[in-house]
Amino acid sequence: MGQQGQSREVPPQDENLFYGVYIPQPTLEENNVVADKSEALMLVKKYKRARFKSFRTRQEATDFALYGAANTSSLPTNTSEAPPSGEKPSPFRGPKPQDMIRLRKSIENGDFEYVQKTVWENPRYLVSSGDTPAILQEGSRYNALHIAAKSGNATISAYILATVSSPEFVCKLYGDNTGETENTEERCSVLLDLYLNMPDKGSNETPLHFATKFGAARVVQVLVAYPQCNKTARNKFMQTPSDIICSRLNGAEAALKEEIAGYLEEQFFVPVLRSDDECSPPRVGEPFSPTSPPPLMETKGNVKSPTYEVQALAGPMPKPQAMAFRKRWKTPPRNPGSPTCHSPLKDPERGWEKIGRELAHEWHVTWKEYWPFLNSYTDFKTSEGLQLLEDYLNIRFKEACQEVSPKNISPNKSHEESNETNPLSPMSELCLALKACKLNCSGKVLPSNPFRAPVPPPPPRSVGLPSLPIDGEIKINNAENHHNIVSSYQFMDKYCQTFAVRISDSLQRNIDSGSEFFNKEIQQFCNVISSCISNNHFSTPDFSKLHSRLGYCVAQKLFELEDYEISAITKNINQNIIK
Repeated sequence: MGQQGQSREVPPQDENLFYGVYIPQPTLEENNVVADKSEALMLVKKYKRARFKSFRTRQEATDFALYGAANTSSLPTNTSEAPPSGEKPSPFRGPKPQDMIRLRKSIENGDFEYVQKTVWENPRYLVSSGDTPAILQEGSRYNALHIAAKSGNATISAYILATVSSPEFVCKLYGDNTGETENTEERCSVLLDLYLNMPDKGSNETPLHFATKFGAARVVQVLVAYPQCNKTARNKFMQTPSDIICSRLNGAEAALKEEIAGYLEEQFFVPVLRSDDECSPPRVGEPFSPTSPPPLMETKGNVKSPTYEVQALAGPMPKPQAMAFRKRWKTPPRNPGSPTCHSPLKDPERGWEKIGRELAHEWHVTWKEYWPFLNSYTDFKTSEGLQLLEDYLNIRFKEACQEVSPKNISPNKSHEESNETNPLSPMSELCLALKACKLNCSGKVLPSNPFRAPVPPPPPRSVGLPSLPIDGEIKINNAENHHNIVSSYQFMDKYCQTFAVRISDSLQRNIDSGSEFFNKEIQQFCNVISSCISNNHFSTPDFSKLHSRLGYCVAQKLFELEDYEISAITKNINQNIIK
């Protein structure tokens, strides 16, 4: 034992280390920071209760030698000398272990709503403090995508990948509401790559290994749709995902193995190409892979050649399937009753998309279509696409409510000021213009009702005039101008009724250009009001109440309709809003 102790080698010292020696009692030693460990040991043996510690920098060793280990944490730090970190800490706290276990079980059970709610309430469930995937199972170091791939849940797998690659999610993670972080896109790319290709601790397998060996074809399809996914990664047994297809699935069918093997090959998409200026007809492009995108110019280098844009695409799928899909897409079906029996010439705007949409549903292929009002690619047959549409309609509805709110159409605001702050619809502009009309401010202004104008008090008996029906806009001053007042009132009331009939008739007819019709009619109505205001015969009526009478007349015409006619009108209005 003694010989073994003498022959033990001393590890070489690190030349970059500094040793600080802390001596509690006062001494005559001037230098308690040394670079040699043997000198530090000599000082420790020389003084009782002395201790030493190694540091990478001389400043840290000096602080330890002066104040000791217990007091270095309370030292004032010079923030001006500290290098800026360049990033803000996350405002979210790390989840507790029991919370991570609950999230893991929710992924295994397919509880998508809980996963979605939990992840967006605290992004730390997916991203750790080191900007790496959060570990949900400590022993084997499984992250959320490992669990989802092992469980065969394609919906949660797609949601996790879409979330970690979303700049909005990363901005929320670091509390940056402006979304102007310089490295946001880089962080999204790094997180996506880590989730797709990070192996576990036990078998060194990626989520793609889990999906292939457990026979989760839909999960494999989701993973390989990302170009960052490494399809040739090897586990600790030097096996690629294609080598272990359905190895952990008992009784796997040959068709399932062929499907997964096809996904592991290079995937292709079939696009619909349209010119940006619509000078060339749309066409179905050649199948392309993410590594080799399609050419978007007919003649390279020719400035006169139109530039094409990908308006829709079907895929991913293997190249043979993509070629067959494109051939079927361009070939008219023999059966006239087929859902894909649509001529693209009848609908030049969405003809090819309609055929491809039905064909993708028939072939069970993912379909994405570009919608300008959403500025994104989506499929309205999926829950994700319907949610995007629902969010868009909610935003538009709130904007429309703000446009016609009393605050925005206040009579104290001028017409020009309202146009600068918030553009209004034609009907709101008309209401704003009528609200600002104040020709006779001496009379008593009665409150207005959108559907029925109040009846004013009867005139004095000395006047000897009959009472007028629904006369909220007319103020009777004396008996001499009574005839002119009644004539002007009758003219304006008759015109409101005529205008109401035209509006109700247009709503009953299923016209496509409803907004153009209303703009034209409102413009004509404004012209008539302007001419009446400039006429001395119409100096008495209060034009600020005219829109109330108009709304009342339109409502009367609509109340006369049947229930099915009102339902048809509502459907027509919703279609025009969507367009």
